[in-house]
Amino acid sequence: MRQYINKIGFKSAARVRAKAETIINQPFHVHDEEIEIICVIKGNVVIMDSAAVHHLKEGCVHVFNRTEAHKITAEQMDSAGDADDNIVLTIHIDHTHYTRWFDRLGRLFFVCDTADENEIFSSEMKSVRFYLAKIAWEYFTECRAFALETATKQLIELLIDEFQNYIYGMDGKRIANIVRLQATNQELTAWGHPKNYDRTYRIVDYIEAHFREKLQLKDIARSENVSEAHLSRNFKENLGMSFSQFLSLTRCTHAARLISSTDQTVDQIAESSGFSARKDLAKQFRKWYQMTPSEYRREIIRDMNGPAAISRPVEFQRIKGQMHLYLDEY
Repeated sequence: MRQYINKIGFKSAARVRAKAETIINQPFHVHDEEIEIICVIKGNVVIMDSAAVHHLKEGCVHVFNRTEAHKITAEQMDSAGDADDNIVLTIHIDHTHYTRWFDRLGRLFFVCDTADENEIFSSEMKSVRFYLAKIAWEYFTECRAFALETATKQLIELLIDEFQNYIYGMDGKRIANIVRLQATNQELTAWGHPKNYDRTYRIVDYIEAHFREKLQLKDIARSENVSEAHLSRNFKENLGMSFSQFLSLTRCTHAARLISSTDQTVDQIAESSGFSARKDLAKQFRKWYQMTPSEYRREIIRDMNGPAAISRPVEFQRIKGQMHLYLDEY
C-alpha cells in the first residue's frame, strides 16, 4: 500500500505552496498539517471526500480540511486515458505556521463547496477566488514571503468569517452533504429570537472532542441549562441532523480515517471510535458509507495500489488570464 499521508514541501518561509496542473488521478490521501484549497480553472474534475462525491466545473472551489481524506480525478478521459484538458489551481497552507495569528486554526472546519450553481457566483466565493489568485500570482512571480503571508492571512480571515458555519443536507441514501450556512435559505432567527447557532457549534466541537466517550444528550442539555427536548429540536433544526446522527457520523468518520491509514483491526477501530462492539460500527458505518468497514478498507487499498498519482504541471502563463479575471471580479 502506498503512503496514505501526503507530505507537502514548502519553498517559501510563508509556508504556503501554489501549483497549477492537469489532474488525471490523485488517489485517496490526507494532509496531516496542511489545508488544501483547489480552484478549477478549466474543465471538470470529480472529488471524493469521505462518503460524498462532488462534480466541479470551471470556477468551482473546494476546501479539504487537514486530516480529511480525499481523492481527485479527471471527469472525462480521452481514448488514450489522458485527462480532458482540465486545469486546477491548488493552494496548500501549513496550518501550524498560521496558528500564531489564528490560535484556533487547527480546530476549525471550513465548508467551501461550490457544487451549488448559485454559490459559484456569490460575493464570498468571488472573494475566495480573488485571494487564491493573489497568492498564486505572488507565488509564481516574485514569491516574496511577506506578501504571500499577508495574502494567506487575508484568505484565512475570510474563511473564518464566512465559511465556518454549516448545516447538513441528507439525501435518500443517508449521505450527508455539508452546505455552507450562508448559502442556504436557513433563517438565523426563530420567532424573532436567535437560533443559538453558537450553542449548536459548541456542542459539535464537544462531540468531536469526546466522541470516544459515552455521550448522552440529557447530560449536555443539563450543562447548557436547557431541557433535553428543546436542545434536541434546536440541534436538529440548526445542523440538519439529530444529535444521535451527528454522533454516529463523527464516530464513523474517525473510523474511516483509521481504516484507511492504519493496520488496526476492525475490532480495535470500533473501540477507539466510541463503539461498544464491532457489529455496532458495521451497522452505523453502512448507513453513511453504504458498505462495511472491511469493504471500505478493500476499496481504499485497491485505489492506493492502482494507478499512481498522475498529473501534468501547467505553466503560470496558461492561467495568467484567468487570474486577471479573478482579481478583477472582486
